[in-house]
Amino acid sequence: MTLAIRPRFPYRTHGKLRHVCATRGPQGGVSLHSARLGRPRSRRDTREKTYKKLLTHAAPFIDALPLMMLSIAVGVNSGSELLNARNLKEGTANLQQAPKVSFQNLDGQTVSLSHYRGKVVLLNFWGTWCGVCMSEIPELIQLQQEYGDKGFTVLGVAMGDSKAAVASFIAKRQFNLDGQKVAMNYPVVLGNQQEASKFGCCVGYPDSYIISRDGKLVQKVMGSIDAKSVSQALQKLL
Repeated sequence: MTLAIRPRFPYRTHGKLRHVCATRGPQGGVSLHSARLGRPRSRRDTREKTYKKLLTHAAPFIDALPLMMLSIAVGVNSGSELLNARNLKEGTANLQQAPKVSFQNLDGQTVSLSHYRGKVVLLNFWGTWCGVCMSEIPELIQLQQEYGDKGFTVLGVAMGDSKAAVASFIAKRQFNLDGQKVAMNYPVVLGNQQEASKFGCCVGYPDSYIISRDGKLVQKVMGSIDAKSVSQALQKLL
């Protein structure tokens, strides 16, 4: 009978991994000898395994890359590019139509972006776990206060959170605005990556899009908004 004894670190002889075997003879004696454990892993094998792991983890980003490049190339204007170049004098007729997307509100109902047609919308992708998003919310509240009765709304799209977590956050969280504690005063829906990717979103959070009354993409803001610039855009659109 042969018993294979595998040490924690098999030894190597002439480039071959081996382990120790114990063989019990017919008279009860035991002799020890070595046996080949298997082909040693080459540097090429190690590199291939590493590359496969990297590709596995990078796959979501690789899949999203064409969408991100598309948003840069064909029409989602970033920063204040549109405001400087056109100054909105030509109107929104030649601008790209906003994607058709639907979200779920906190009551479990489906809400489409087209539901807000006729209003200027600041579509804001954010998360309760996002520190930069937290610092931006008071400015969004202020914009809603100032322009909400003029045909404008902020629409917050919560990403990476459960319905219960978002509802609890909105109910409990207060924000400092001009020395006063205020709650979020604009509608919030639950987002998902499938719908967000239609905008080329999101490399990071927050990510915001200004949409005109007729559903055209006017401006994209990557990162925290500049309330003054957004306010100037709204005054031209409302």
